[in-house]
Amino acid sequence: MDTRLQMMFTYIISGDDRMARRTLHDYHSSALPSGMLQSRYPSQYPQIIPSFSLYWIHMLYDHYMYFGDVELIRYYRRTIGGVLDWFRRLVREDGLVGATPDAYWHYYDWVEEWDNGAPDARVHGPVTILSQMYAAGLRTAAKLYEAVNWSDAAREAREEADALCAAVLKHCWREERGLFSDGPSVDMFSQHAQLWAVVSGAVSGAEAEALLERMLSDKSLPVVSVRMSYTLLRTLSGIGRYDLAQPIMQQWNQFLELHLTTLPEWAFGSPRSDCHAWSALPLSEFTSEILGVKSGRSGYAEIRIMPQPLHLTWARGKVVTPHGIVEVSWSLAEDGSFQLQGEGPAGIPIVLTLPSGEVVELPAGGRFGTAV
Repeated sequence: MDTRLQMMFTYIISGDDRMARRTLHDYHSSALPSGMLQSRYPSQYPQIIPSFSLYWIHMLYDHYMYFGDVELIRYYRRTIGGVLDWFRRLVREDGLVGATPDAYWHYYDWVEEWDNGAPDARVHGPVTILSQMYAAGLRTAAKLYEAVNWSDAAREAREEADALCAAVLKHCWREERGLFSDGPSVDMFSQHAQLWAVVSGAVSGAEAEALLERMLSDKSLPVVSVRMSYTLLRTLSGIGRYDLAQPIMQQWNQFLELHLTTLPEWAFGSPRSDCHAWSALPLSEFTSEILGVKSGRSGYAEIRIMPQPLHLTWARGKVVTPHGIVEVSWSLAEDGSFQLQGEGPAGIPIVLTLPSGEVVELPAGGRFGTAV
């Protein structure tokens, strides 16, 4: 969970994946005979957080989208299967993922209202978010399987994800609240179950947008941590509602007010640690959303640029890709006119999406400039 973000920052600011590849291999090497991965490795004292192993699958997909290394996926595809099989064996008759072993740490996120990182629903039965996270892991695995032409495995993974989402809708949706509960037998709620309902694919389109709007406006819900804000921000971007991101990003201001030069592990109470690199996720927001530079196809075979101004009137910067640096500069005038200019690697297609919704395609890459 932590390391995934640190890998993304490394790609964005350096384009160097040597430490990331080593990390992927270390976690792969930590696999137990059951298929479960350890949450830190190498380590004298083993630690296992079941939900963390699913992030390893997303880490592999992140690398694929940035570098396009299909051989790396082929090397790890059986490790992916081992993780998924571990969760598959926990699926109950009702279709939800059941309890994980007591010897493991039942951690999901640092939340002020939760005891040691787990929702209170855990003592009453299954935790909704674990089924949702497993479904999301299956969908990411399906993309990786497709990349190496394991079409049947990809189809089966998507079917399993659909079945999990159907079970979550049946047992955890509370119509009277318009929210997903933290477990099938409780009326406890958090931002997490709503967020991961969208990430997992249980809800989509207009329903997903409405759910996230309700989630963000309901001040009674335990909120996602600084670290899990990455998932929330990615999801808002994915459904075209990054305009809702501004209040979320404001929470980093409190760290400036505390005169911190490094970032804490959590944003409430007294932070346990003031040196957690994953809290530096604004690095990804500034580059992938504010500047708007993203990989349109695996290995940055296509570069997409879609700036998100939020409350800003201008932004400029550089983003590292495997093919070279992308420079972006944009400004928003008082009359509402938007100007964008910059340059990408020659020969790499660029697709510009302006705030107006206009799409400009540049098949040859290189310099670009437009005003609307």
